Amino acid sequence: MATEHLNRGRVHVTEAGPAAVLDAYRAQFHADFLAFLSCRAAETRARGLLLTFVARRDARPTAHDCYLWDLLADALMDMAAAGLVDEEKVHSFNAPYYAPCPDDLARVIAKEGSFALRTMQLFDTTRRRLLGPSHPTSDDDDDDEFPRWLAAETAGTVRAVVEPMLGTHFGWAAMDGLFCKYRLLLEAYYRSKSTRNNDDITNVFLVLEKKQRY
Repeated sequence: MATEHLNRGRVHVTEAGPAAVLDAYRAQFHADFLAFLSCRAAETRARGLLLTFVARRDARPTAHDCYLWDLLADALMDMAAAGLVDEEKVHSFNAPYYAPCPDDLARVIAKEGSFALRTMQLFDTTRRRLLGPSHPTSDDDDDDEFPRWLAAETAGTVRAVVEPMLGTHFGWAAMDGLFCKYRLLLEAYYRSKSTRNNDDITNVFLVLEKKQRY
């Protein structure tokens, strides 16, 4: 009997995905971040912690919050349709990454209890701010080269992070083909009128002060 996978065809939370998938990711993040704070509290003496990592602004993920994972899932499903990877393995794979919203963070910090939240600031990062004069520019709407460059850079970054997991799960022989498809899907995303050259990723900056115990 085949296993029923709730997140079929996806590898992460999605904008319109099952609420149970988002709930499961959120619960796992809460447990992991709580354990992280507890460990840091035991080793931190004065002041506290400075943290920054990928986050999101709203409780429900938006399409842009999820596009990197959605397009990776699309690339995997294309590979499955071509018989290059096992489709059931796509349905059973869920990337172990979660971008928390401010409410997630505030809840866990309050529950763990060792730190007072002093600062929480959301900010966006983009490769466009890192470009030098030798790179194509995103300012010219007629520039045909920039979406291609942006897609290649983004695909390379994602590959560096997730390929060890994907290669183990789907087979290393499929990786070159997978990331070639992924790069093309990213390029189409960056060429689309509604999402043209939009590679912004939300991050959060936290300042946590350790509470004094008397």
